[in-house]
Amino acid sequence: MRNFITAVALLIGLCNPLYGYQQKDASTGWTTVTELPTNAQLKIDHTYDRSLSGRFQVANERRLVVLAAGRMIEIDRTTVRTIRWTRGNKAGVGALVGLGTGAATMLIINSSWADAEHPAIVLAGSGIGAGIGALVGLLFKDSETLYEFTTGR
Repeated sequence: MRNFITAVALLIGLCNPLYGYQQKDASTGWTTVTELPTNAQLKIDHTYDRSLSGRFQVANERRLVVLAAGRMIEIDRTTVRTIRWTRGNKAGVGALVGLGTGAATMLIINSSWADAEHPAIVLAGSGIGAGIGALVGLLFKDSETLYEFTTGR
């Protein structure tokens, strides 16, 4: 039983630091932008140090159209520096990490008691860990850089 607990604690310890750093590689291809679903939430940085948040409508090889502040705005591709797609938050991932961490912590604490095993304590720790993990996950946005300006465009 102690070997199992040690293995679970080691696995969780190795996975936890990776949680906040899950970032996908940015594609420099404009094709990725043209294939977005309608109403995808975007943050666009373009020339003159301006940025714009809006919902994707349509894009072709020359322009991007977003709905921002109730208006359709056309942005010329040559002025775009980066486009980020925000898809929500990481509450689900946080809940899973918290569930595992809470369960492992309570298993370790429970195994140190000599009199008897207390499965209710493990379940309670798992639930508390999942709740805390979900709250922390709400702080992290699930976003991806879809497009970055490159000089060889």
